[in-house]
Amino acid sequence: MIPEAYIQDYLCHGYECYIIPDDKSFPITTKVQTIVSLFPESLLIFDTTQTIKGIEWESYIQELQHDCGDKVKIGVIYSEKWDDKRKTHFKSWYSDYARVEGGLIGLEPGSVKNFDAITKILVKNKVLGRRKAVRANCPSNCTVSFTYNGNRFSGSLVDVSISHFCTDIVLNGTVLPIYEKIPDASVVINGTCFSSDIVLILRREVNGNTKCIFMFIKNGGLPGLSGENEEVLSPIIYSIISRQCSEAINNALNGNS
Repeated sequence: MIPEAYIQDYLCHGYECYIIPDDKSFPITTKVQTIVSLFPESLLIFDTTQTIKGIEWESYIQELQHDCGDKVKIGVIYSEKWDDKRKTHFKSWYSDYARVEGGLIGLEPGSVKNFDAITKILVKNKVLGRRKAVRANCPSNCTVSFTYNGNRFSGSLVDVSISHFCTDIVLNGTVLPIYEKIPDASVVINGTCFSSDIVLILRREVNGNTKCIFMFIKNGGLPGLSGENEEVLSPIIYSIISRQCSEAINNALNGNS
């Protein structure tokens, strides 16, 4: 009941969320153990409307809470389509007996209300990152280039969000003023190119190399990307972060197998 488009939207609002499926290679119980070890202080939300072989939700979640303690918070999804008796039992068991701290989320298949219902749980559990936009560490094929005072500069992207990016661009002695708009910078990420105005907001030394942090600027001068560019970049950032998260989990699983 949680489409992938929701996860991308949450990412744009600073919530780093993933859908972890059950599969034949590694059961969901093994994946959960790995997630708890790799990402402590996470919020795990289980969709109890789904049937997974070998899982009895009440006993599994109770055991998981006992094993994890305060390492993670647990939330549970139920269906608003269930009859009143089933919903009453569900709410009583998870709230009063199991005392799950992550919250109970009633969803309805295909309902537009589901997005807000999940958002309320994310807000309640304060899982918003320190930054308002989630950053993706960029692979080697991501670049930025722009022209300033008649000189062309280019460099690799270190990381990117829908509001900022960091680059190792070489300025060759040129001093870029802070907060001066640079028009039409060209950004290439995973083969996709778009243009945006940018401003330099910070220079810092990292292991003897200069890193420059730029902020995207809209046509009207406000911070951020235009709506069109945000629609282009958001799924790319989601793809990069999801792949990196999956790789970390799979590496840990394969290392323990």
